[in-house]
Amino acid sequence: MKARLWRLVFGPEWEASVRAADSGDDRFDDNLQALLDAFEVSPYLHARELTEGTPDDRYGTTKDVAGGYRLVVFVHVDPRRGTCTLAWCAREDL
Repeated sequence: MKARLWRLVFGPEWEASVRAADSGDDRFDDNLQALLDAFEVSPYLHARELTEGTPDDRYGTTKDVAGGYRLVVFVHVDPRRGTCTLAWCAREDL
């Protein structure tokens, strides 16, 4: 059981970026969902600072060696509201 402590908010570029990143393999949705689940539990624990000094702008990754790619999801965390805004998703080929 997962304690979902953060509410996910979908940013304006989210859907288009997911479509562009979609690898078309069977595991893509599972890899993406793993990141979303992690952000709902703790975006500070499961994502790294995008740049030093911007603790609320973060990115998280998954790595699917068999699929030949890594997913990278960029988020903005708002601790006052308890939200994690999903900004965009990108696929990095390995």
